Amino acid sequence: VAGLLALRAKEEYAQLPDEAHRQTMRKVMLRMVELESIEATKRRVPKSELVYAEAAENKRVNTVLSRFDQARLIVGGDDAGVAYVELTHDFLVRGWDMLQSWIREAQETLALQRVLIPAAKNWHERHTDLWNGNSRLDTLKQIKESGSSWLNKIETDFVVQSLLRKRRNVQLRGIGFVGLFLAALATATEINTARQM
Repeated sequence: VAGLLALRAKEEYAQLPDEAHRQTMRKVMLRMVELESIEATKRRVPKSELVYAEAAENKRVNTVLSRFDQARLIVGGDDAGVAYVELTHDFLVRGWDMLQSWIREAQETLALQRVLIPAAKNWHERHTDLWNGNSRLDTLKQIKESGSSWLNKIETDFVVQSLLRKRRNVQLRGIGFVGLFLAALATATEINTARQM
């Protein structure tokens, strides 16, 4: 079964129209895996997690999902009103050498993605804290600005808002520092004037 699934996935990958579609497929497939201890397993992905800021990327995502659905490599459904997709079987994760290679290359990305997804979702739905003080923000800024960003729309918005908040906080600290400096200067001037009298 694993061999047949892997062969079918390899065929679908080869038949994609261009490199942009293949990169999109890589992004989608990496979202559909979960790292558990020493091996990867399939992961149920809410469809909202597969919405990106660029219309062209969303079109490619739909093409990839449609092809994989027709090839019976993914299944979809609805869980308590949340539409999702997932790989049909863990055999596909373990048996498809290309996906295994992507997983090995993306270990750090997958780890970062797994903490970013719930943080961005909570911020989007409940207006919880941003990551303006989080050490991961600089890495996410680089990913966002790279030509191969894997951030979806909600994650991109979360990163942008976190960067704006961080910049605002730095500016406020700068204003506070200037205010303290001016107050200290005024106090020093008053003391100096009082001594001269």
